[in-house]
Amino acid sequence: MNLMWLVARREIRERLRARSFRVATFISVAAVVAAIAIPASRGNSTATYDVGVVNAVSPAEVDAVKAVGPGVGVNLRVREVADAEQARAQLRDGRLDLVVVGTDEILTKRAPDQGDTGSRARLTAALNTTVRLQRALGRSPQAAVVLDALREPVAVRGVEPSDASTGQRVTAFFGVLMLFVFLQQYGTWVLMGVIEEKASRVVEVLLAAVPPRLLVAGKVVGIGAVALVQGMIVGATALIAAQATGAHVFEGSSRFAIAWTLVWFVLGYGLYSWVYAAIGSLVSRQADAQNAAFPVSIPVLVGYIAATSLLSGGDPSPFVRVLAFLPPTAPMVMPMLIGLGKVAVWEILVSMGLVAVTIALLTRVAGDIYARAILHSGQRLRLRQVLRRNFSAA
Repeated sequence: MNLMWLVARREIRERLRARSFRVATFISVAAVVAAIAIPASRGNSTATYDVGVVNAVSPAEVDAVKAVGPGVGVNLRVREVADAEQARAQLRDGRLDLVVVGTDEILTKRAPDQGDTGSRARLTAALNTTVRLQRALGRSPQAAVVLDALREPVAVRGVEPSDASTGQRVTAFFGVLMLFVFLQQYGTWVLMGVIEEKASRVVEVLLAAVPPRLLVAGKVVGIGAVALVQGMIVGATALIAAQATGAHVFEGSSRFAIAWTLVWFVLGYGLYSWVYAAIGSLVSRQADAQNAAFPVSIPVLVGYIAATSLLSGGDPSPFVRVLAFLPPTAPMVMPMLIGLGKVAVWEILVSMGLVAVTIALLTRVAGDIYARAILHSGQRLRLRQVLRRNFSAA
């Protein structure tokens, strides 16, 4: 184990010093900050409208106009205007956006187009409803009571559990996106590291001091530690950016989903890193690395596509649920289901157990493949040849 940790520390030191690590970390941090700050800056700005009231008989009528704003999602500055002519003049010079003239009409600088769903059109429609109600009530003694009741909203409750909020969806999506990028990036690091050592003959020197299984295990652990460091930097940056901008992406169960995303990254990396290491030991030239790694990237891509398809809403299909339990696709699909609240705890544990068992098997099989193939040179070694030798030896 001391030899394995010695190899792991070597990998950590070399990877952290690499310029590619610093560049990748900077790009990831900048992308996360932009993804959080830009929507937050737009979402925190609520439209404000100046509304004039002409011929208001009672304060209740003015209060009824003010009560329209929160229901439409806008801020209103309401003030009384002496007459309609003065109101028209203020509309033309931009001091007012809308004017309510008693119960007769609503004035605006330009009438909204038919089919317009903007905040101004929605505000105009809501004021129209309020004015018609005032007209129907007339000047009866009960009018003030009814208008005052308009300010009390009616509770709206669903009979089924609510879908994930926008913040939960954003968090789940970026978590899966980072998983996809990190698994591809650091799996490729393992692959290229094995191929480089093999092509440069450095591995022959290393194997003189370290057994092959401990050598590949140290490489997997060391690169995985670097991946966790980068992931923690990106995650901490996201939390700081969300706190600074007042974004709502990490509220409620989203923090729970972030923790599970880290867990699934460890599981996903542990699963694919051994596969990449085994493939790297079978390849003698760096030019063949991309072709050799392509089959491994297919289940990651399938899992990513299936995970992002859940963002459209609704319950996951049976096919997606099956992918959440298959070890090659579970690291991508299950975090999305967790983030959207579409999976039970026992399902998470079963999926984790299946992945953990697969990792244990891959550790043995991939370690044997690496030990038997790492010193091979010349013609490309086929996987079935190594497995045949392995089973013959067993």
